[in-house]
Amino acid sequence: MTDQVTPVQKTIYPSLGSTFMFGIFAVVILTAARGVFLVFNQTDLFFDEAQYWGWGLNLDFGYFSKPPLLAWSIRGTTELCGTGEACVRFVSPVFYGLTGVTAGLLASRVAYRMGGSAGAAFIWTALLFATIPGVSFATRLVSTDAPLLFAFALALLFLDRFRENTTALNAAMIGLAIGIGLNAKYAMIYFLICWLFWALLSRDGRQTLFHPLVLLTIIIAAACITPNIWWNHSNEWITFAHTKDNANWQGLQLHFDNMAEFTGAQIGILGPILFLALLIGLFNPKKRQNSDVLFLLCFALPVTLIIVVQATLSRAHANWAAVTFIAYTVLAVSWLVTWRAKPLLMITAALHITIFIGLGVADIYAKQLVHHKFGASYKRIIGWEDFAGKVSEIAQKTGAKTIVTGRRKFTAELLYYLRNEDLELRTFAPTGRPHDHYEMTIPLAKSDRTPVLVISSCPPGNQSDNIEVFDELRVPINTRHAIVAYPYLSQSNAILREDIC
Repeated sequence: MTDQVTPVQKTIYPSLGSTFMFGIFAVVILTAARGVFLVFNQTDLFFDEAQYWGWGLNLDFGYFSKPPLLAWSIRGTTELCGTGEACVRFVSPVFYGLTGVTAGLLASRVAYRMGGSAGAAFIWTALLFATIPGVSFATRLVSTDAPLLFAFALALLFLDRFRENTTALNAAMIGLAIGIGLNAKYAMIYFLICWLFWALLSRDGRQTLFHPLVLLTIIIAAACITPNIWWNHSNEWITFAHTKDNANWQGLQLHFDNMAEFTGAQIGILGPILFLALLIGLFNPKKRQNSDVLFLLCFALPVTLIIVVQATLSRAHANWAAVTFIAYTVLAVSWLVTWRAKPLLMITAALHITIFIGLGVADIYAKQLVHHKFGASYKRIIGWEDFAGKVSEIAQKTGAKTIVTGRRKFTAELLYYLRNEDLELRTFAPTGRPHDHYEMTIPLAKSDRTPVLVISSCPPGNQSDNIEVFDELRVPINTRHAIVAYPYLSQSNAILREDIC
């Protein structure tokens, strides 16, 4: 059935000219606005964000749970503008802006081949992708999805160029993009899975995948990821073990509630109008029989199906299928442009920008909104600076030189918010394989300075004679939530987690 689709032919595209500059200008303004919102944002770093910042202090080819690109990127922005929360997070708006532009370039090619305006497709895709609800939510935080999506979009753009014009440059750029993506997040492997799927269904796919120049793609991608592979080899494959643990498959148990929740989240991330455009196009047989439609769907649907299965068997976060929204957005906007549905595009842009502004304003009033039901999600990213301040006060009063924690989130937050103080941060040494980055890199050692202040998540348990117990440390977030810890002072650094909990 799919081989009845006419393979794509080499096309001469119109110059985007001033349209390109206008699209770039719009994305730059949007990115700058996000930077302003970040400056006035009232939230503290989520502990994953604080951990990524901490990784960047010691540049390496890999880290406990992720490849190195995000940590390197955060190190770059913080070297330029400081270590405040806004500078740590600004990586996300920059990467998502670049992804919007890259997706726009891909859409300009697809829409033109479909008979639409290349310029209109570029502008609308760049703007709408950079403001789809999921991206507007994600740019307020820093995560590995930001560089991953840019790399995936770049690889997709140059693969589209390669299927028209099989040059060494296009093959090399695909390899470079895949290598960048793998150094951002191992989910970049989805690109290769999708390429194989496309090759099974399409003559275009087979001609690109089995072209001799793809060897250049493989060599460059392998060269980019080899340092990280070597790092994992030197550290007992710790990142791959963690990724396996994340899948959390425990026998054949079906969770249809998780599947429904994940599916609903995907619609919300894309937005209702773009999702509706996809449905209309997919249910039109004439529109399905198009090499570009097949190409884009092959780089989205397989990933969606994989994560739906994962959600059904165990669990899946909404962002695990984030790479699919590049192809989905490009396809939806390309169809809307060819249908000349400008009013719908304008309504979509207005809706997306309203959501973007609404989220930015909400962040500015996060400390007030957290007391209301609709702002309860802020409870995880408020109070950590105050928590660190109270820990610092206890350390000063007791003369503690080292702080040891038993939970990753405590360690990450204290490392960030006590970054300018003369205190050593440690975690309890693991009894077996490390369970997080800190157990691997900064376990409590006999050489650490004493006395040791323990910030435990456990209430008083089995204390030895040389441990002094203090009152519960509590930072209220709202009437229902608080950050709670139990401080202890030990005159010895030879203590174990079991000595406290």
